[in-house]
Amino acid sequence: MRKLIMEVSLNELKKQADDLGITYSPNIGEATLLEKIQKAKIAKGIIDARAKAKDEKKELTKLLHVQITNLNDKESDVPAKFFEIGNREMHLRKAIQFDTPIFLEKWVVDYLKNQKFVKMPDTANAARRGKPVSNEPRLLPAYSIEYLPDITPEELEEMKKDKQMRDATIKEK
Repeated sequence: MRKLIMEVSLNELKKQADDLGITYSPNIGEATLLEKIQKAKIAKGIIDARAKAKDEKKELTKLLHVQITNLNDKESDVPAKFFEIGNREMHLRKAIQFDTPIFLEKWVVDYLKNQKFVKMPDTANAARRGKPVSNEPRLLPAYSIEYLPDITPEELEEMKKDKQMRDATIKEK
């Protein structure tokens, strides 16, 4: 089965190489052919790898003003949660306070947006209310994300002054 998948993948790569006008030997490996295809695309301007990566990172690190609400009933009394999120490029350890305006990077907001939790049905209440009873668990979004308006430059200056005052107070103690 694995050999069949590799052959299909190699055949697809060979078709791509033919479309780009790349010459290759008949016994070329998948990794080598993939490398040649990527080099050809960069050379032809189809992909400008560095610029594309830089633009993507800039977009993902953009700060968003949001308010996060925890929708999980079992965690309703938890005022904040500690998250450790990351990949090869970026890493974040942060305690996110719920129901409070906060600035988060776009990639963190995207991560939270994709989080789900399993909600088991409350069959006892449904039966008492005369509703049809279903024992099927449901997969629901874990967090509600409210996008708030961006702050003005005046608000930013006020936040900086406030932070400086807090830092000075900490140093005095």
